[in-house]
Amino acid sequence: MRNTKTLTIQEDKKPGYRDSGKTFVLTEMPADQGARWADRFIFAIMNAASDIPDGIIGGGMAGLAAIGVGPALEALSKVPFDVAEPLLDEMMGCVQYRHAQGQPLQAIQRGANCQIEEVMTFYSLRIAWLELHLGFSFADAVRKLKNAQSAEASQDTSTSQESSAPS
Repeated sequence: MRNTKTLTIQEDKKPGYRDSGKTFVLTEMPADQGARWADRFIFAIMNAASDIPDGIIGGGMAGLAAIGVGPALEALSKVPFDVAEPLLDEMMGCVQYRHAQGQPLQAIQRGANCQIEEVMTFYSLRIAWLELHLGFSFADAVRKLKNAQSAEASQDTSTSQESSAPS
């Protein structure tokens, strides 16, 4: 049985956010499909002139997780859209809309009948998809990254103050 994750869009986004309260169910890809998706993603970022650590190729989702959040997202920004688009579409193929509890889930439609009305909801769903497949929280990873950067900045500041202090 595939892992699932339910995401309800919170109303605190902004007043009048059209997707507030909508619920989506994300279902994990089968292992073979997920491994192929991750390998295609890794090759796409490699071809975009990104440095990929040794041993990542062929690592599937575990290899992608090993790259880390920051480097993976930075590398993705260098991938041409025509290469990234099929990967993004395949992610959305794992997302269904829950109109009401007890009702059948609906595939996400395209165009005017799309259940998603806000662009930012797509980004929220993609982050949730990555969290489901990679097994970690982006919010936690970003918080840890910010804490590490703050600690590094504090270290740099104290080191520069020590080196500029009169002897």
